[in-house]
Amino acid sequence: MPHYDDELVGIDSRINNMCSLLRTDSEEIRFEGIWGMGGIGKTTLAKHVYKKIHNQFDVSCFLENVREVSSERDGLLCLQRKLLSHLKISSMRI
Repeated sequence: MPHYDDELVGIDSRINNMCSLLRTDSEEIRFEGIWGMGGIGKTTLAKHVYKKIHNQFDVSCFLENVREVSSERDGLLCLQRKLLSHLKISSMRI
């Protein structure tokens, strides 16, 4: 049985449910959304799912606080640079 964090009651089943929705073994391109009121653990769930599946991909990047960062001056540029830096680092390893 997976165990991610002692203090996150019930997170294991939510992580497994989200991973099954993503179907990472498929060749399809998929997008899944997590929505709900603030403070219910959406970001925490997304981080744990990312940690579980990111090694299944050639390139991966977790962009955090996108809404907040994008509303700042040059925020979109900052997010773009972070995303592209992961692509650049990955291409250097190949």
